[in-house]
Amino acid sequence: MIIRNKGNKLFLYGTIWDGDGVYFIDVFSRIDGTFSEIELHLHTNGGSVFDGNLIYNSILNAQSAVDIYIDGIAASMGAVLTLAARKVYMVENGFMMIHEPSGYTWGNAKQHENNASLLRSIENNFVKKISAKTGMSDKDARKLLDGDNWFNAEQALAAKLIDGVIDPVAQAVEVDDNGSSNLQSRYNSFAALLTIENNSNNNSNNENTKPLEMKKEIIAKFGLVGVHEQSSDTAVIQAMEDHVKKLTGTLETSLADKTAEANNLQTAINASRDSQIKTMLDGAIAQKKIEATQRETYENIGKTSGVQALETVLGGLNARSSISSHIKGNSTSNATAAREGWDWDKYQKEAPRELEAMAQDNTEAFAVLYEAKFKKPFNKD
Repeated sequence: MIIRNKGNKLFLYGTIWDGDGVYFIDVFSRIDGTFSEIELHLHTNGGSVFDGNLIYNSILNAQSAVDIYIDGIAASMGAVLTLAARKVYMVENGFMMIHEPSGYTWGNAKQHENNASLLRSIENNFVKKISAKTGMSDKDARKLLDGDNWFNAEQALAAKLIDGVIDPVAQAVEVDDNGSSNLQSRYNSFAALLTIENNSNNNSNNENTKPLEMKKEIIAKFGLVGVHEQSSDTAVIQAMEDHVKKLTGTLETSLADKTAEANNLQTAINASRDSQIKTMLDGAIAQKKIEATQRETYENIGKTSGVQALETVLGGLNARSSISSHIKGNSTSNATAAREGWDWDKYQKEAPRELEAMAQDNTEAFAVLYEAKFKKPFNKD
């Protein structure tokens, strides 16, 4: 994503990639609180939910009042960002698109189920944000997540997704209802027409402008030292090269500093995440939801899929019970009492027929022994 700043205006154009959340916080923090109001100009086809959430939280908790201006398209996670602003305005020929979050998973059934649970959680969060902005019921807000729902300026205003319509900054773009396959082409159509404001006013080039006047403007605009309009072209060019070298050196130093800040911030985020994961796994082990030997597996889930996903997984687990609790009251209770504490290997060695009978007559008890032995769920089918 391209992020540019001019005074109290901030321009966010492009896809929200992984890492853009930290990038935005770095730029936004420089002006937040400096101005009473900040204008955030938006043109995006969406992108990373988690980086989008960082941007959303920064806007929502800003010291300055933040108003969002949709210059072209605010789609997918881009539409969610607008829900954090004080006021939202859309150009007359702009569009907003809302749909449910999506993702992909590679792995076994449990991994697919975990990812589905995570997507449901994100979807519920979107519903709350839409309801808070528009006053819709959760039921009506959830309908906006079913498929790709496009809004032009008038429709978005009627749905209370925006607070006003403003003059366009690009010529009209045709939008039909053929679905999400056209999202990229729609976004690109606007992107080809939009330009980010420069940091100074551009004077029109006039072929009849005198060379000395042009040279004077260049010297003044770039603050060149040691030359004036009467200096030779060679001298002015050399002064420009010196100016660029100095500016480049300053920018490289600033970039190195900001990169270090970003790395430190990411380290802090990772440390906070790891601390949360440790606390959650300590609790799960204490509650006997998982074995200590399984800690590394669940720790990897937290690091790769996120703390929220791990919380969902652990929330669906029940505390493990002893073998006797599963076969209590069975007709073989006396034999069971005598075999309290037996594991799979003990049964195989001492009473294999009882183990076979248990598989048919008491599958819950059999599953406990099976899972403890082979470290995977027992599937009777």
